[in-house]
Amino acid sequence: MVVDIARLKEVPVFENLHTTEIDEICKVCEPRRFEEGATIFNEGDEGKEIYIVDVGVVNGFLYTSSGEPVVIGVRTRNSLFGWSPLTSPGCYITSTKAQTEVNLFAIKIPHLLELFKSYPPIRENFESRTVTIDRLRKIDIFEGLSKEELAQLSLACERRTYNAGDTIFKKGDHGTELFVVDNGMVQISIEPIPNRPMVIATRKSNQLFSWSAMVPPHRYTATAKALENTSVIVAQGNDLRQICKVHPFICNEIYEKCIRMLDAQLKNTSQALMQCYYDSQSCQ
Repeated sequence: MVVDIARLKEVPVFENLHTTEIDEICKVCEPRRFEEGATIFNEGDEGKEIYIVDVGVVNGFLYTSSGEPVVIGVRTRNSLFGWSPLTSPGCYITSTKAQTEVNLFAIKIPHLLELFKSYPPIRENFESRTVTIDRLRKIDIFEGLSKEELAQLSLACERRTYNAGDTIFKKGDHGTELFVVDNGMVQISIEPIPNRPMVIATRKSNQLFSWSAMVPPHRYTATAKALENTSVIVAQGNDLRQICKVHPFICNEIYEKCIRMLDAQLKNTSQALMQCYYDSQSCQ
C-alpha cells in the first residue's frame, strides 16, 4: 500500500505543509499492520520509528513497581506516537500495544531527521505539535522533576493555539485538561453577577491556569480567554493521573503546585468579590 498525499494531509502534524513537503514524507512513510493485542514496542526498546495511526486504536502503557500495567494515552486515527526517542536518549519510554487491529504509518527516525534538515517547515510543524523535555523544564509546575520524569510527562502533552478573544474553557465545563501558557496571555474571570465578568487573574508564559483536571469534581471554576494570539501546552488530565500512579514523586510535585495555585486564586477571588461589593454599595 502506498501512502498518498491526500491521506497525510489529514494528519494534524502535517496539515499546514506544502504538497511538495508532504510528498517527501510519503516517500519515507511505510504502512504497518498489527493484530489486536500485538506489541508495537516495549519501554526501553531502541527507538527506530515514529508512528501515525491510520485505522484502529493503540494504547500506551507504563508499569507500576508491582508490575501492574497502567494505560497512558489512547491513540486513534491520525494520532502521532513513538516520538520520544527524538527527545530522550534514543529509546521508547512507554510500552505500546494494539487495542484493536491497527494500520499504522511508520517513518524511520533517521529519515525524519534528514527531512528536518532539508525541509525546515516539516521540523517546525512537528515541533509546534509536540512538547519536548527542555520545554517542560521551564514550566513552574514541573520544576524539580528529572529528565526521565519529564520525558514521560511529555507523552501527555500537546500544543494548541488560540486567537485573541477565543474562549479556552468556560466555568462549569468538564475539566479534562490542564493548561499552561506557552506564549501569549490568558485572562481568568468569574461572573458573580450575570453578564458582568470579573477578572481574577492574568497568566503569562510558563504559568498554569487550570488545575480542575487533577482535582474532583473535575469542573472548571472560572472562564479562561486568550487576551492575544496565544499558544498553550495542554496536558490530558487522565494521562497525568495515570502517570501519578506510577511515579508518586511526580504526583506530589504536581499536586503541591496545584494547591498553591488554588490558594492564590481563592485569595484573588475573595479580593475581587469584596471590591465588587464595595463598588455596588457606592453606587446606591
